[in-house]
Amino acid sequence: MNLRLTYSKIEDTTTAALTENDQQLWEEFRLGNQQALSIMYQKHFFKLYNYGLKITHDADLVKDCIQELFIHIWKQRKTLSATTSIKYYLFKALRRKIVEEIKKNKLTQSSQQEYLDFVFELPHEEKIIQLQISDEQKAALVTCLNKLPKRQKEALFLRYYENMTPQEVSSIMSLSIDSTYVLFSKALHFMRKHMPKIISSALPFFFC
Repeated sequence: MNLRLTYSKIEDTTTAALTENDQQLWEEFRLGNQQALSIMYQKHFFKLYNYGLKITHDADLVKDCIQELFIHIWKQRKTLSATTSIKYYLFKALRRKIVEEIKKNKLTQSSQQEYLDFVFELPHEEKIIQLQISDEQKAALVTCLNKLPKRQKEALFLRYYENMTPQEVSSIMSLSIDSTYVLFSKALHFMRKHMPKIISSALPFFFC
């Protein structure tokens, strides 16, 4: 099957209504509705792309992995189980696929470290930009975030930027739930210690 997905804005009201109900959209997709697949792609592409670029700076690799992911789940749709969160399912699958592709390319250990370093970049962090703090404070917040170990950065991103549950974060990152809570705790402790005034102003970001 030659399936090639492209992004376009969802404008049709009937189509847009499907985007509000993950369970209904997923079921339509599993039943073979290509429109449902297209809606899923349009709804989640940019979030997946942003997440992928934090794992690797290879934009072409990220785009290819997203495309291959959607083709794969389309082919396997009849065997997929129900889900209440399509975004969680796609994030987990994309992370696994990118890591597999990096290993498949037989990069050296040092190159893998570079590729798998999780990076926050202010121009792309819409949620941080919306905080009611100065531009200097926003830049300082991003700098502080990037001083965290990569696993702590990724955990914070998934939990507080993408609004994943702790259980979803632990599953995406292949960690135990206890280890995931430790990552949250250590990251927030570090940020409170180094940026107490900014963190108090940024509470909507970390505790929304």
